[in-house]
Amino acid sequence: AAEENGINTEGIASRMKSEGSLTRKIRDDYAESVAADSNKTMLDIAKDEADINRYTLILKDNKFGDQFEGIVKQMQRVKNTFGDTSKEYWGVNAVFFNKQGLPMEVQFHTQDSFDMKQYTNHQYYEIERDLTRSEKEREDAHEEIIKNTHSLEVPNGMEKV
Repeated sequence: AAEENGINTEGIASRMKSEGSLTRKIRDDYAESVAADSNKTMLDIAKDEADINRYTLILKDNKFGDQFEGIVKQMQRVKNTFGDTSKEYWGVNAVFFNKQGLPMEVQFHTQDSFDMKQYTNHQYYEIERDLTRSEKEREDAHEEIIKNTHSLEVPNGMEKV
C-alpha cells in the first residue's frame, strides 16, 4: 500500500521494540496509570501497547494529506501531534489491527520529522528517560527536544489527517 501511494519506508531494522524498551514503557505507563487512580492492571497496560511492532512511513511535505488519506483505510486509532506545541514529538501514529486482532503501529513522518526524531533528538530522548540522570539534565534534554521539534514545518494537508 505504501508503494502504491509513493510512500517510502524507514526503520525496518528497528520495527520491533526491544524487550528492555517495552518493559520500561509498560512500567512507566503503569506508574502514570496508578498516579491517575486508574484501575488498570499491568497486564491491561501491556495489552494496550500498540508500538511493539511498528513501521515508519515517509510522506512528502507537499502531499502529506493526500498520501495519508490514500493509505489509511483500515485505521483504528490515530494520534496526530504535528504542530502541537505541547508535544516533543511531531508525527502521526496510527494503530491497525491484523487478522488475529493484534495491534500494529504505523508512524507517518516527513523526512525532516523522521530525521528529527531518529537522529537530532534521539540522544536527548535517551537522557530524558534515564532516571539515573539528574532532574536538571533531564529537564535540559526535554527543553532541547522541544526547541528542535518546534523548528519543523507542519506539512501540507494536515486537515485530512
